[in-house]
Amino acid sequence: MNNKGILAIIVVILCTAFYSPHDSEYELNGVWKFYMIYNRGTLSKETIRSIKEVYGTTTINLKQNDSFRLSIMGNSQTGIWCISEANAMTVQLEFSTGRVGEISTYHTSKDSWSIHLNDVSLVMHREKE
Repeated sequence: MNNKGILAIIVVILCTAFYSPHDSEYELNGVWKFYMIYNRGTLSKETIRSIKEVYGTTTINLKQNDSFRLSIMGNSQTGIWCISEANAMTVQLEFSTGRVGEISTYHTSKDSWSIHLNDVSLVMHREKE
């Protein structure tokens, strides 16, 4: 086997070894609902109460057609979403109003998404279909 063949095998092995199904933006598709405050042990009871008041009914629907609907405190906003090219742990939101926002991801699993949104760290759970 020549050097090019060996190099091709190494590339395939490395790509397979480091691939994660969570690398795909489609893993995030679905309706996510506020579950709890992330790292709440560092916050005062009043801060926790305020965060729950603001984010307690928050939902975000990330659709496969790259559109989204974000609802916070009964106010619904729509737009387009994508995974940041600069940082795969960031979801970029372009609102229909032209405003751009970001959601930083701490962790994802099939039914849980730990995020940082508007200076608050939250755990969102996927709603069952």
